[in-house]
Order: sequence, then C-alpha cells, then structure tokens
Amino acid sequence: MKKCLLKLFFIVSITFSSLFAEDCVRSADPFLFYLKTGIGSDLKSDKGHLMLGLGGRYRKGHHGVDLSLSCYQWLRDRGLLHFERPSESVAVTGTYLYLPQPNAENVPYIGIGGGYVESFVHEYKYYGRTVTEHKKYLTADFIAGVEFRRLKTIKFLAQIEVKVPAISIQNLGNDRTPSICFSLGVGY
Repeated sequence: MKKCLLKLFFIVSITFSSLFAEDCVRSADPFLFYLKTGIGSDLKSDKGHLMLGLGGRYRKGHHGVDLSLSCYQWLRDRGLLHFERPSESVAVTGTYLYLPQPNAENVPYIGIGGGYVESFVHEYKYYGRTVTEHKKYLTADFIAGVEFRRLKTIKFLAQIEVKVPAISIQNLGNDRTPSICFSLGVGY
C-alpha cells in the first residue's frame, strides 16, 4: 500500500506538471485557500483511511505556514465491503513550510509541524448497543509536496503527509503507529 501511494504521488506530480502549460502564470498572491482529499494507511496494520480537509497557507519567499482541518474515516477491511471497528478522526494541524524554489512554475515544499487529533472508535457489542471509545492526542507531522501554479486563479497541490502520535491526552495507550496519507488539493 505504501509503495502504491508513493507511485501514485509521482504519477500525479508528472501529470499535473504538464496540464495547462499554455496558461502558466506565476502568482504573486502569498495566500492559498484549498480543499484536499486523500487516501492513506497505517504503517503497521492493514487499516486504511479516506481523508477530506480544508486549509489555508501563507508564504513569503522560501518560508510559509499551513493551517488545516482534516476529517478521516478509518476502515479495516475484513472481506468484501465488511469493515471492523469503523472510526472517525478530526485533526487540526499547523505546519511550517520550506519552499526551495518559491518562484518556479511547480513549487516543491517540505514541512514539519504539529497537530491535535480527536478520534472516535465505534465497537459493536451484542444486542445492538454501540460503545464509542474516544482518543485524543498530539501529533508530529511531516509533509512533502508540490504546488502547481498553472492557471491564473486556480492552483493544484499533491502532497504526502505523515502523522506520528506523540503525546497522549486521553486513551492512546501504547498505540504510536504512524500513518501516511497521499492527498490532492485544489485552491485559489
């Protein structure tokens, strides 16, 4: 799964870099507001997740700040369309970005930051009752990606995000499994 995510990241990067070549415009606007969606996986188990998020980014020269809110739907496959222990997570993340080539047509970036995650795990019990387990923790976040500035008003981004649970606030226990997510976004 992890190798597939990396291959998908590079294929999308190459595809986006060749789209809309005739409309190439370098943007002087330091703000970017975006919507993103992605797929990912735990690095240790077979749990996968779907992600939907929104965020804002400010950049000046080689440096920038990214703030985002993401919602995750975790899935653990137990066969065809049957999932065990579905769970949802909400993450608020703040990231420092470094842009090595801020004026290029395709702007690569790397970032490091932290976030707060609240997770709800639903465990199904007998007699139709559902018990929900809450987990709250702080994460260390790492991202790498490319921003495609191909149109006058719309920008695209492709990025890989890694979240590592760092500090437990409630019920995390010894579960420190990092997760990786490949996401695509569109912004203005």
